[in-house]
Amino acid sequence: MISAKLVAEYLEYKDGHLWWVKRPPGPTKNIIGNRFGSVGKLGYISGQLLGKIYKEHRLIWLLNTGKWPADQLDHINGVRD
Repeated sequence: MISAKLVAEYLEYKDGHLWWVKRPPGPTKNIIGNRFGSVGKLGYISGQLLGKIYKEHRLIWLLNTGKWPADQLDHINGVRD
């Protein structure tokens, strides 16, 4: 499972979203300064980090608490993105 320290190495939480601060290894374009992920068909923002797809809100929880969220994580206002 990914750690908060590793996430913080690549992503920064700002203005309610995650932003790239370091380019991940592999064949990616220059993404530093861009928002992490994109909105999927269910309305959640998901993106790839180090070869695995993560939902943005779960990574934000991890960064803020240091713990991976429970099976279900509700948005306080019901807005998925």
